[in-house]
Amino acid sequence: MRLIHLSVVSALFSIVSLAAQPVQAQSVRAPAIVEGDTWEFRTINMWSSKPISQFSKKTIGISGEYARMFYETRTLGKGEEFVKPQVSEGTVRTDLNMTVMFKNDKMEQTWYKWPLEPGKKWEFQYKQEFPSATNSAQIQVSITNTKAEVIGWETVEVPAGKFKALKIVYKNSWTMDNPTSSGTTQNIVWYSPDTKSSVQTTFESFGADGSPQTRTNQQLTRFENAK
Repeated sequence: MRLIHLSVVSALFSIVSLAAQPVQAQSVRAPAIVEGDTWEFRTINMWSSKPISQFSKKTIGISGEYARMFYETRTLGKGEEFVKPQVSEGTVRTDLNMTVMFKNDKMEQTWYKWPLEPGKKWEFQYKQEFPSATNSAQIQVSITNTKAEVIGWETVEVPAGKFKALKIVYKNSWTMDNPTSSGTTQNIVWYSPDTKSSVQTTFESFGADGSPQTRTNQQLTRFENAK
């Protein structure tokens, strides 16, 4: 009877374990953003642990696969107080990806390759033009190559709360002409289906010798789900 009892317990444990596995391995589809959804973030300098800026965005309209957003940004002034907010509006894709134009070519910034699931990998490249830092009459062209990988599920605690999130690592290498330069950066994003966005993002840039340079951490401080 003891052997039978242990077998039953073992079987039940296996069933519970199998039932729990899809929660961790589940794929995540693109978010259903609706009018009224609101997000607020804060960005911190990881070197000094001091705040750099506050940022908020609100969905003010939906048209098919596009959303109209209202933005408000506050940066930290010399007196270590947030200055008057800068506001703007813009249209974005509801799948959180971007299409950029380089001359007459459309280039995709595929930050999220839906559906997301642990182990998924993808790559993309995009080009951009900027005024030269040394000569405003010249144009600089940057080429960025990005390798992305979904690492897996983690529980992340930020000012907005505790969330189950998919950790995604982006490794970026870039080159610039006029004058020629190059470098690497890394973004780590924790995406939460519950908030339809990242709840935490770290950004690091590296020098030619691999030394860390800029290091920032952005966290969600408030989310209002209008749906």
